[in-house]
Order: sequence, then structure tokens, then C-alpha cells
Amino acid sequence: MYSIGPAAADYGLCMAGPTGAGLFLESDSEFRRVLRRRLVSSGATALPFARCAKLAAVLGGSPRLVSALSAPASAFREWESGTATAFSLEDLDLSVAVATGLYRRAWPLLRGEPGRLIKPSLTPPTAVHPRDPVKPAWGRGLPDRTSWQRATLVEGQQAQVTLATGTRFTTYSSSDGYAWREVPRSRAAHVERCGGPSGPFSAQVGIEPTSRAISVRTFRGQLLVHETEAVPATGELIATSCDDRGLVLLMRVAGESRIGLCPYQQRCREMNLPTLGAELKVGQYPLDMVRLDGTTVVAATMGTVVRVASTRDNGLTWTPFSVAFDAGEWGAGTYPELPSHLLALGSKVLLYSGFQQASAPYPLLISHDSGASFQGARVEPR
Repeated sequence: MYSIGPAAADYGLCMAGPTGAGLFLESDSEFRRVLRRRLVSSGATALPFARCAKLAAVLGGSPRLVSALSAPASAFREWESGTATAFSLEDLDLSVAVATGLYRRAWPLLRGEPGRLIKPSLTPPTAVHPRDPVKPAWGRGLPDRTSWQRATLVEGQQAQVTLATGTRFTTYSSSDGYAWREVPRSRAAHVERCGGPSGPFSAQVGIEPTSRAISVRTFRGQLLVHETEAVPATGELIATSCDDRGLVLLMRVAGESRIGLCPYQQRCREMNLPTLGAELKVGQYPLDMVRLDGTTVVAATMGTVVRVASTRDNGLTWTPFSVAFDAGEWGAGTYPELPSHLLALGSKVLLYSGFQQASAPYPLLISHDSGASFQGARVEPR
């Protein structure tokens, strides 16, 4: 018991961080919740529980449990890789019963609560406590987007966004990014182009109706200064977004997402997508993207998890994917639609789902740091 007790406490710390020993002893459901957070927030090829395998063997863990602890994060169903997986959190079924059972068998030599001997060793392998998830706020007024063109105009506290597909467009206005209302066409501004009057350039994406070829026209004020050669649209155009440096296009070609970069007055080229590692390709997942201040932000919907990555050097390097939203944290049915659409409003990035029925609320998160982190509550950045 004197050797098993510290091993049980060390296992809890190794698996769930600083609070793990207490959770392992007292709350199996909360212990599993923390394990899920650690697993989902890990990279695809990371081994979040590998160094805990030896402790599990000491505590009588099954061979399958030890194998699961040694597996990469993407091998678990909860990581939502979308491929065949070997394990789930149910395979991490070790409990503190082996330690408490030994304690009861040692009566009357040992008395009192078993927790007094389930204490960590002097140098326990302690995991970093996972960050608590951000609870989305509720937004209203923006539709579940099917349009590929997004034009935004921010003046002071007021923002306008125009969602368009070709010549059909609808404009919405908001003072906070949470509540939106439709604007009559007579009052709509910044409709035709992406970029707007605040920057030196604006851009217009055109699709030839007969050949389905895509062209990008660059303007300085009202003057057309550059036009790309028409590129055959071999797939579906999902989204366009731009800032004062260039325009990016998101397309779905043969079931795989691709991003094109069109620097102003230059030829368009394909931008490298972020990587997940192993054999997983980011392009196989539904993507959305947005461009602001030279940064391209990508949101990937992986099952019930939405992960976000960004690049400041046009795809040469990307930040690691971080979890912006995990529906598994909130219970089935709490958020039937995932916040997977991106929208840039000045220096802010919105991640939202949009309504499918008019006036219905939808989950919404806002980032003030180009997608590095998101918040749900209506608070200003520090």
C-alpha cells in the first residue's frame, strides 16, 4: 500500500495535471473531462499520456490501457480525425480501486480514509493543466453563409458586412458584432469590392458565367490597375477575403480544400495549408478562412471540434492548430450548429455558425488577436 498509494497519486497528476490526484480519487467524471480536454487540445501526433503508461502498469492496468496511453492523440475517437481510430477515452478505464482495495485489506493495520496514503511522490510527472474552454455567446442576425464573397466596412463602433454571390448580395449592420440587422440596399456601402476605402487597394473577384473562370481585378480608388488572367474554376469557390496587401481564395477541388493567394498587382499562386502531421491532410476537412492585417486565419471543422491556425508569412509557416470550440464540452444538443464561419471586422475575427431560421440565435466567438484566442463574453481586450 505504501508503494501503490504514491503511484496512484502520481498517475492522476501525470494524466490530468495539478488537480489530477484529487480528481482521480474523488471524481471519475471530472477526471475524464480533464483527460478529454488534454486529448482534444493536443496535436495529432502528440503523445499526451505516454509517460503515464508505466504507472498504469504498476496499478494493474490492462495491456489495452497501456497501449492506449502510448498512442498518439489522433488515434482516439474523441480527437475527431475523421478516420478509423483504434481507441477512445473509454479505454482509459483505470480507477483508484486497486489502491483503495489494498487499503481496506490492510485493516486494522491501516485506519482512516485511504486518501491519506494516496499522496504523490517527491518528483511526480505532472501534466500541464488544460485550459478551460470558452463558452460561446449567442449571436443573432447573420445567416448560415452560402455566399463566397464577404465585404466589410468598419467605421468607429459601426460595422457593415455584405455577403454576396456574384451580383446577388445582402448587407447587415452591427454595433458590437453580436446582434446584426439587415440593411436596405439604398443604405448599403462597400458592396462590390473587398478591401474598401480605408486601404490603397481594393479587389473584385469575377467568375465568367460560360467558362466558370475566375479573375481578380485590383483597383486604386476607381482606377483598374491590374487584372489577373482568368484561372479555370476546376472546383467550388467557398470564400474570398482580403486586406490591403492581397486577396485569398478558398476552393474545394476534387473533395479537397485549397487556398490561393493573389498579392495585389501580382500573379495568383497556391498557398500551403497548415499541417496536422501523420497521414492527416487539412484539406480533407471543411475549411473556412479570413484575411486581416497580413494574417490568414483558417478554421477546420473536425467532427464536433473546430480548430484554428494562422499564418503571417503567406503559408511559409503556420501556428499549431488550437481548439476554438468543442461541442463535446457542452453536452448533446446544446449547440446543434458548430461555429465554423470566419469573418473579419477591422482588427476582430468572428467565429460563428449563423442562423438557419430567421431570428434564431447561434453560437458566436470573437478574437481580438487574429485568431490566436477566442472569447464568448462581451468584454474588451486588455
